[in-house]
Amino acid sequence: MHEPITLMLLGGGVRCLAFVGALSALEEKGLTINKIVAASGGSIIGSLYAMGKSPLEIKKIAMEFNFSLFRDFSVVSLLRGKGLYEGRALEEWIDEKLGGRIFRDSFRIAPFVIATDVLNNVPFVFSRSNFPDLKVSRSVRFSIGIPWVYAYKHFSHNGNRHIFIDGNLMSGVVEDMFEQQGKTLIFRIISNRSLIKSTPKHFTLKKYIQGLLLMQLHAVERERVKKTKWNDTILIYCGNITPTNFSLSINEKQYLFEQGYQQAKKYIEYKWGI
Repeated sequence: MHEPITLMLLGGGVRCLAFVGALSALEEKGLTINKIVAASGGSIIGSLYAMGKSPLEIKKIAMEFNFSLFRDFSVVSLLRGKGLYEGRALEEWIDEKLGGRIFRDSFRIAPFVIATDVLNNVPFVFSRSNFPDLKVSRSVRFSIGIPWVYAYKHFSHNGNRHIFIDGNLMSGVVEDMFEQQGKTLIFRIISNRSLIKSTPKHFTLKKYIQGLLLMQLHAVERERVKKTKWNDTILIYCGNITPTNFSLSINEKQYLFEQGYQQAKKYIEYKWGI
């Protein structure tokens, strides 16, 4: 019998399907999960798994879904410098899949969702203990606020103001917090070790913004794993698929699932001897 673990699903963007493959590998290994802590794209998969959906069910949902529907472009949001997309479509979609659940509702596994409070420069963890009446879908929307892609969101609670963006930006601090509470297993999705070098024929404003965004996301993903956490961290490489590729093909989705499954299985055997 293995010690129950806290599972952390960090980052990913639209590549979050790789986490589904990783979850399949965990179930095969018989690991028991008592908490799911997730950020960014990981919060989508984590919340679905926490409510009781199997990896196979989640995979089916993702394979059939057109991720481009998450690109709800907002002129107002863009002009205000908040982001290209409002994120309402994503929030409504995950809320429907979760059956409108709030944190106090029944979950198979306790969910925790990380967002980054850019106003106060701290990570913020949503859970049943501190926000029992908040819709889980709302916290997911806060967590997926990739700068310049999805608009940041304002939030007020007990007289305090917060502005939330991508939860993966300060997830390292949260790792330390949960590590003190027991055994943890951390999955992080990352791209290739280096950015693809290409020189566009025309250097437009759009290319400039896209380049800055990719460098920013790449820098966050390339943060070094602390030596003390290496044995409990599994990096899932996803080739050249970027976090904001909303036009994933069926083959790319299957590739992501397989990458998550194979790498999780391999490194759990290697690092934990299971």
